[in-house]
Amino acid sequence: MNVSLTLSLQILQDRIASLGEHDVTVDEGTEQHIYVADVIRHSPYRSPLHSLTMVRLAEPALLTQDVQPVPLPVRCPRPGETCEVSGWGSTVPNQYEPAQHLKCITVPVVDDQTCMNTFPEFLFWSLGMVCAGRANTDNCMVRKKKLYRGSVMVCDGRLQGVQWFNHGCSNHDDPSVYTKLCLYNDWINDVMDRYEPTLPTETTPGMTTAEGQ
Repeated sequence: MNVSLTLSLQILQDRIASLGEHDVTVDEGTEQHIYVADVIRHSPYRSPLHSLTMVRLAEPALLTQDVQPVPLPVRCPRPGETCEVSGWGSTVPNQYEPAQHLKCITVPVVDDQTCMNTFPEFLFWSLGMVCAGRANTDNCMVRKKKLYRGSVMVCDGRLQGVQWFNHGCSNHDDPSVYTKLCLYNDWINDVMDRYEPTLPTETTPGMTTAEGQ
């Protein structure tokens, strides 16, 4: 596995991905720090239409008890469905505490119209968005100086969202906004196919390939 959605891991400024993190202040022996070889953005990026980026790691991640993939969705999330949101940051509105431990909260998916009604005038709704959250429960992820952290939303064991922006942080009654990944399965799979690692061709000892002759 060497292609990942950016918000499901940590990206340092020098483009190192950290997997298997829990407590960012200590080395727990579960971490894998891998250089990012490529950054693939969905176009147009950071428009009202799309906000999704994938990265290709310079080498495959080693799957362990602490580093596991989350399957892509086979359906879209339903309003009222209970999902888990995990990431680094505050679960208290307007408190941007230092992010030390990975946190997880349970939130319901919010219907589109209810979410749109919470948007200020300068924010635009996109069909590629999905909202989740409830009063007094939020996950305020912020961009730190050296780390790019966000939250991911898993529903029924499948990855349904990566954080678009932290709309819910300023007001705990407003849900947070995520990229609706069920609409991007084709693009994600296409990127993974195009960046599939090439395995070396085995040759018989003493023989060379045509290029080496």
